Formats: sequence, structure tokens, C-alpha cells
Amino acid sequence: MWIYAIGAYCIWFIVRLVRNAKHSDSRKRSELIVFLYIPVVLTLAGFLSKYGWLFDLASHFRLQYLVVLSIGILLCVIDKKWYALKILAVAALVNLVMVGSLYWPRESYISSEYQASPKTATILLMNLNANNEEYGKVIRYIKEMNPDILALEEVNDKWLAALAEILKGYSYRRDISREDCFGIGLYSKIPVDVSSIQYYGSIGLPSVLAQMTLGNKLLTVLLTHPLPPGSPEGFRQRNEQLSAIATQRLAFRDSMILIGDLNTTSWAYYFQDFVKKMNLVDTRQGFGLQLSWPVMMPLLAITIDHILVSKDFTVLERRTGPDVGSDHRPVYVKLGV
Repeated sequence: MWIYAIGAYCIWFIVRLVRNAKHSDSRKRSELIVFLYIPVVLTLAGFLSKYGWLFDLASHFRLQYLVVLSIGILLCVIDKKWYALKILAVAALVNLVMVGSLYWPRESYISSEYQASPKTATILLMNLNANNEEYGKVIRYIKEMNPDILALEEVNDKWLAALAEILKGYSYRRDISREDCFGIGLYSKIPVDVSSIQYYGSIGLPSVLAQMTLGNKLLTVLLTHPLPPGSPEGFRQRNEQLSAIATQRLAFRDSMILIGDLNTTSWAYYFQDFVKKMNLVDTRQGFGLQLSWPVMMPLLAITIDHILVSKDFTVLERRTGPDVGSDHRPVYVKLGV
């Protein structure tokens, strides 16, 4: 419900902005500027995401804060509210740096040697949405992208039946169907040495763990889907699951790909801590925001669907896919091996 509360605030703000601008009422614009201190407070609250679920929720909307604060700066210039302008500008700059950092390449990563003899692997992550019945859209997109590794979340019996034909193209598979939005499946054209369903944390949500051989590279692939942090308990359980995975890092191979709707964004403390402990990198680095959820509320979209890789991989391509009926957009990554 928290996403709808934030959405209601944004809609209210935009309506007030249009009405006040239309009437050119300086007093009303000044009243609106006061409300612009809300994203300033939320900007600061996001840095406390380690300490509670409401702070954690505040950490995810850096882009939205930047947009609203930029509008506020314009209003301050029009009304010559210089003190308010300074406060809003500082908060906007903080969010600009955090958003902009995702567009800075991790490295200059395609050497002439690599270009001469490319070895690649492609991954497609799709949170299907257990209630989604747009089977045709999903099938067409999987056919179009034809990934080497297909990672599916919110898998249930209806989805497995609908996708049965296309999944025949994957020689290696491990899945578990559930009706509670936490069914999960990993399908691979790359040879899999061994795979299993694992449970990390006390809540008992399934993850798929696979050991693969890719060229000369021994590789661990983990597909996981923690609870959303929509309540203090969900916040605790999500963090517990991520922490339980991180404690197993030495049991995984050095070369690793971690895939999943992690129900957190790159600005949250627990995401950053998880990536650090896993010694992985975010494939978005250098490719930008790539917003993935919720499809039906694009003004509030954030990135909670992630593909993380060890540092020996080169990210050649990363993009989000079209609306396939789910509340999540697919995520496609092409890796240089």
C-alpha cells in the first residue's frame, strides 16, 4: 500500500502545481514550496535505511525526489524564495549524484582481444506475476530474446503449463511451482553440473542454486526472490534472506551470477551491504536506471529486479523489456565471458 500512498502524494502535488501556476497566485505557490520540504526530508531519511522499514522505503525514490525538487527550484526562482531555493538545490544535487552515478561506466570494458574472439552468455529475468494471463506476450518475448539462461519468478502451475513448449528448448531446468507469488524456475542452455532448490532465511522461500561450466569457467548461478519490505516483518525477512545468502559466499564459486527480484534498490543500505559482502557488481553500472517496477505506475517506477555478477564478467548489454502483462518489466543482460 505504501507505493499507492506515495503515488497519491505525487498526483496531489502535480494537481496543485498546475492549479497554482494557472492562477499565477504567488501566495499559493509559496504555500506549495513549503510542501516541497517533504522530498527534502525523505532525501535525508533515505540515508537511514539501515534502521527501519520506513527509512528503507524512503531510500528508493531518488529519481522522483530529483524531479519534484527540480520543479520546486523553478518555483523558488519565480517567487524569489532564495533561502528555500538553497535547501532544495542541495537536496536535488544529492539525488542527482546518486542517480547520475549509475550512468558512469564501471570500466572501459571491451578490449581488442575480446572483440576478436567474443564469448558471451545472455540472461533474461522475468517476474511473471502469478495473476498475469498474458501468456502470449511472455512467450513471444522469450522467443525474441532467446536467452542462454532464463530466470522466472512467480511461477505457478498455470505458467508452467503455458510455457511448456518453449521451455523444451532448455536442456537444464530446476523449478518449483507455488501459488503464493514465490514459485521460481531457472532454465539453461548452458550445461549445468548440478542444481538444487535452496532455502535461505527462516521464512522458507525457495531459491534455485546451479553450478555451471561456461567455456573454461566454473560458475555459480543463484536465482532468489525475498519478501517485499512492505511492513516491518517483511523488511526483517528480506534482510535476513539476503544476509543468509551472503554468509554462504565462500561456498559459491568465485565466478558468480545472482539474479532476482530482490525487492530493494541500489540506494538502500541492505542492497549495498549485500553487494559488498558478495563481492559482486551491479550490471546496471554504466547503463543507467533501467526502471523495472511497477509497470502500471511509471511515475513511481524504481529498479528492484537485479542481475549481479562477479568482477570477471564484462557487461556488454543491459536493458529492460516491454510490458508483458506483469507488474515488472523483464531484464535482459549480455555478458562477455
